[in-house]
Amino acid sequence: MRYPFAIASLTLLLFAASAGAQEVESINGAWSGSGHQTPVGAAGLAPRAIAMTISGNGGTVGYPDLHCSGMIARVGVGGSSGTFREHITNGVDKCADGGTITVHVHNGQLDWAWSGSSGDGVVAVLTRSQ
Repeated sequence: MRYPFAIASLTLLLFAASAGAQEVESINGAWSGSGHQTPVGAAGLAPRAIAMTISGNGGTVGYPDLHCSGMIARVGVGGSSGTFREHITNGVDKCADGGTITVHVHNGQLDWAWSGSSGDGVVAVLTRSQ
């Protein structure tokens, strides 16, 4: 008679442990959205389109409104976060090169921040592209 109770208790314990465990969201994939420059520049809070694809230690980034794009290389490690160095390869006269992009995925959205050597930055929340 003690065994059915022990099996039921063990089953409930395992169920509770698996329900409390959260799966780490991956930053890998295609992301898009719009960002705003910080501090606010001459254009004010004009949104700028951003498209980013992350695959392991690299990927691509594009700014369609500014007609520039480039490659990213991971410089910081993390499962649901990452830090990348950006290298603009197309439209180099339109976008700053060598910025640092920091990302963190949470609840299916990618918190995205770009910082440059001049102290300027861009912040955005991107969503997975279909």
